[in-house]
Amino acid sequence: IEEAEDGLTSKYRTSYLHIAYSFKAFTLVESKVRPEEVEDLIERIKPTAEMSRIEKSAVLAMQAQVLSYYGQDGMYKGVPLQREAIRLNPEEIEFKLSLVVSMNRRRHDLSSYSGDRMTWRDVEEPVSILEQLLHHPELTANQRVSCEYFLATAYADYLA
Repeated sequence: IEEAEDGLTSKYRTSYLHIAYSFKAFTLVESKVRPEEVEDLIERIKPTAEMSRIEKSAVLAMQAQVLSYYGQDGMYKGVPLQREAIRLNPEEIEFKLSLVVSMNRRRHDLSSYSGDRMTWRDVEEPVSILEQLLHHPELTANQRVSCEYFLATAYADYLA
């Protein structure tokens, strides 16, 4: 696994390897390869029971991200995983931004079906998260732009 520009790969290397090796092992099992080929790979996977809170949080966040690729249902199922990742690692900005993105998608999905006007309750949580993030001392310029965009979107949704 190569280093990402944002440094998350090295920070969560054990978690990335857990996901990558688990997926590869699953794929090999589904391909019906010899069990010996899978055993070596499985031995390299660090069990979540042995992981630190930080490592577990990254595994949960990655699982949520993968689920989000599977449409509305996957995105909805990923939100509890994102919340748990944040609970385990409350300082990780990217996890909070991912949750806000999911909440934004959910808000737009629900409003497109119902046609109802949004209430403050619909945007209150993401607005609170984003306003806190804007004051985070480690917020990067790119993260600031994302926060400002999603904050503006939440207010626009509320005022529309």
